[in-house]
Amino acid sequence: MLQGCVVPVVAPYGQQDPTQDPVASSYLAVDFHTKKVLVARNPLKRLPVAGLSKVATAVVALDWSEAAGVAMTTKVVVPNSAHPAILGQTGALGLMPGDRLSLRDALYAILMVDDGASSMAVAHLVGADLLARTGQVGDPIDHFVLQMNALAARVGMSNTRFVDPYGADNQRGRSTYSTAADMAKLAMEAANRSSMLFYSGQEQRVISVQNTAGERKLRLTNTNALIGKHGIDGLRAGNSAKAGPCLLLTALRPARIEKLPDGRTQITPQRKVVVVLNAADRFGLGERILQEGWRRYDAWYAAGMTYTSEQEFLQNL
Repeated sequence: MLQGCVVPVVAPYGQQDPTQDPVASSYLAVDFHTKKVLVARNPLKRLPVAGLSKVATAVVALDWSEAAGVAMTTKVVVPNSAHPAILGQTGALGLMPGDRLSLRDALYAILMVDDGASSMAVAHLVGADLLARTGQVGDPIDHFVLQMNALAARVGMSNTRFVDPYGADNQRGRSTYSTAADMAKLAMEAANRSSMLFYSGQEQRVISVQNTAGERKLRLTNTNALIGKHGIDGLRAGNSAKAGPCLLLTALRPARIEKLPDGRTQITPQRKVVVVLNAADRFGLGERILQEGWRRYDAWYAAGMTYTSEQEFLQNL
């Protein structure tokens, strides 16, 4: 297992400063394009990840809507299984069974705020459609979670299990778990979709919810306090009693443009992914890890991007 540094006193990659108390259970910074791990602490430690799992929910929903040709204006309905008494949470928006909102607005709610009912509504719609298309019967939510785990397997998240669409600490005696390395793999998969970054990168958004009483407008404020800073355009903040405060970041920096000796122009895109699991100051720590990740990447790039082990790359974790 790779071990890394403790921030803000950052030891060289591959070492751990024993004089520092851990500031998080696990964290990771990785270069998006080369997958070079730049900062790491306990990247393979299995932990609950709370609402970070909703990124997988959004990826599955976006892929389904594109493959099935389903418009983002399609209405999703909060199912009876999303009643607060069943979910064990009220949800940021106070949605109740029967409430309707567009798929687009549900995705804003899934990625911007902690609202399990929106995730359940999307999962029910997608799961029911997939069951119908394949001539199967079963619970739509359970079928949707199968798609989440299929996504995890496809992108190499070998230490991850999703048990619901919203990241509860415990659902029917089981809990979602993952690792910082696996969450980084999910972030890379998600960030390949420009629509994902559009949804997750909003600081505020007004959505509409309809029920028998009429329509109401709700203003969402992104729970990711770093959105818009340092080029950060996603992906999600999460928090629960067992998982603690968690954070999944992706940040863009302007591409490097360099003239090569032969006169050609070389353009190198630049993006970083940061994962923080169970850190009281997730935003402060995430910000520092991101900056340290850029510093290490710049030094690595200047040195010719050489490496000594395949284990320095995310796909090998």
